[in-house]
Amino acid sequence: MKKNEMQKRARKAAANYMEQNGFEILDRNHMGFIVAWEGDTLVFAKLAVKVGAFPDDPAERCEFEEAMMMWLLANDIVDVPIRRDEVALAVAGDDRAGLRYWRQCC
Repeated sequence: MKKNEMQKRARKAAANYMEQNGFEILDRNHMGFIVAWEGDTLVFAKLAVKVGAFPDDPAERCEFEEAMMMWLLANDIVDVPIRRDEVALAVAGDDRAGLRYWRQCC
């Protein structure tokens, strides 16, 4: 499977997981993040994908802060609690992957 297709499927799987767990998805593809409401908290979930194993390197903090600020400014959202989560997928084949979800990972 090509990398772009794998990323697309991983993003869909992560968004489906989040929706099934009560998140309201706002943006599925903001600089590698999924942006969603969980109750009154705005969540930026970083998506990490690796073939054969779970990714072990969390996203750089400055990358997260830049992406978060760009999204907040573009969508005119202020004065809300914000949290950063991470979704990691270990791809085992074309139709198989494991998913881990970390809340408030940094």
